[in-house]
Amino acid sequence: MSFRTTDYLLFKQDKKELDNELVENFNPYLTIKSFSFYDGGKMVDYINETLNTYGYLFKSKEDQFRFFENVIPKQKYKKIAYIKKPKQEKLDKVPIPEFYSKREIDMMEDMCKYNHE
Repeated sequence: MSFRTTDYLLFKQDKKELDNELVENFNPYLTIKSFSFYDGGKMVDYINETLNTYGYLFKSKEDQFRFFENVIPKQKYKKIAYIKKPKQEKLDKVPIPEFYSKREIDMMEDMCKYNHE
């Protein structure tokens, strides 16, 4: 639900009426966390600092939601730049313990060649 809220706050330009479902499910922590995926997280520090300073002024979730709606600049829609895990390379050779003899290592290499053919 937080990404739907993020899309609404960041990209929706014509907000004539407030979506009650978004306000009910609004979670400031998750919303700020999802903002960190956009724009390199530049807005997150600003929003955190402002909420920490003036957070006591908000009486309800709707007040916080309105704050987010009015303070956060609108952007053009773009994909999220999140971090992907790097692909692991396949191991061609089986790791061989140090205590194996040369003959045992040669036998293991021959077995690996035989299995790959």
